[in-house]
Amino acid sequence: MKMPLTLAILVLAPAAAADTIELTNGDKLSGEVIEQTADGTVIEHPVFGRLEIPAEKIKPPKAPNAGLFGTSFLAGWTRTFQLGVSGAQGNTKNNDVLAALDMDYEDEKKRWALDAAYRFGAADGDTTEHAGFAQLRRDWLLAESRWFFFGIGRFDYDQFRSWTYRVNGSGGIGYEFLKSERFDLSGRLGPSLTKEFNENDFFVEALVGLDALWKISPNHSLGLSNIIYPALNDLGEFRNLSTLAWKWKLMEDPGLSLIAGVDNEYESSVESGLKHNDVKYRTSIGLDF
Repeated sequence: MKMPLTLAILVLAPAAAADTIELTNGDKLSGEVIEQTADGTVIEHPVFGRLEIPAEKIKPPKAPNAGLFGTSFLAGWTRTFQLGVSGAQGNTKNNDVLAALDMDYEDEKKRWALDAAYRFGAADGDTTEHAGFAQLRRDWLLAESRWFFFGIGRFDYDQFRSWTYRVNGSGGIGYEFLKSERFDLSGRLGPSLTKEFNENDFFVEALVGLDALWKISPNHSLGLSNIIYPALNDLGEFRNLSTLAWKWKLMEDPGLSLIAGVDNEYESSVESGLKHNDVKYRTSIGLDF
């Protein structure tokens, strides 16, 4: 009885094979690639031995981060849309619906990062959560240097905070303490300006930030961001923004991920009846597009 090619590969091929080639009929071969030319690929398979595969039989690799709808728009950007449930424990206590967007781009001269999220919750006909934010960050990279310059713009809306609307602009210099295939660690320092509209408050602050990314495996990553904003026009007061996010890639094509995270904003000075910490947690499914 002959075993189908795909089944034989799944059963007999070692899990730790170095390379995988996908054929146009959907079969996958795992082994050591000996030679690659325009005419085809030679692979040493642990079961079938040396195989010469014509180029027309090999499925072309998917273009990394292609543009939207077959265009060049946002080409090279990683783009993830999230939809799921979230919650809060602090100034508000509830379970909500969460929609979020994460987009990143990097080349030799610059980095872009766009993050946005919207939360809404209701209980017994009353709105219990209505908040969102959008943040755009740009890093200017210096050739052959760990130093870089950055600029950050952020807008926050929260129906249940004293300020309701808040805008922030920051800039300064950053340094990459560590950048490797598995772990990135960088710091940021610079001036910051914040405007809270309902209260008509204006703050001159400093920004002291730390960003870390641990690529635990090809399918698992853990990210941490912590930014402290010490007030310069009201010494002794500060606020702190912390984000911890874990991402587990479930499928490569389509790009589906399970994402869980915790966000917290601490304010040293709050109005009577409000808590210093405003903790928000989330669990969502991410779709790469």
